[in-house]
Amino acid sequence: MRPLGPNSVFSHERLPQAPLEAAPARNRVRFLALSIFAVLLLLAGRSVQLAFSGDPLARSHSASAATSLPRADIVDRNGVLLATTVRAWALTAEPAHVRNAVETADTLMQHFPGLEREPLLRRLNNTDQTTVA
Repeated sequence: MRPLGPNSVFSHERLPQAPLEAAPARNRVRFLALSIFAVLLLLAGRSVQLAFSGDPLARSHSASAATSLPRADIVDRNGVLLATTVRAWALTAEPAHVRNAVETADTLMQHFPGLEREPLLRRLNNTDQTTVA
């Protein structure tokens, strides 16, 4: 029999040890945590890069969109035209930037014979509006 006392229990018996598999399991968990941290760090770095430089692929797509084909006509099931693309132009002026309204009106009347002189002069001299048509 073993003697009883405070020193006798711990001096002769070994303390129970952790199973041998605990150390490799801890290492696997640490490796997994570091791997996840590395992936998140790479994703954060890429998001910062895209935020400051933009997506290089987006520029090439926008350039090709500017040279796209015109829209086709819209027709109903019987082939009757419902909608089409119509080119239209608008002639506008900024009265604050017109230096000589009379000379400008004369030049515009030469190029556009349907314009009337008096209403055109009135619109070109109207500085209350920023843009006149």
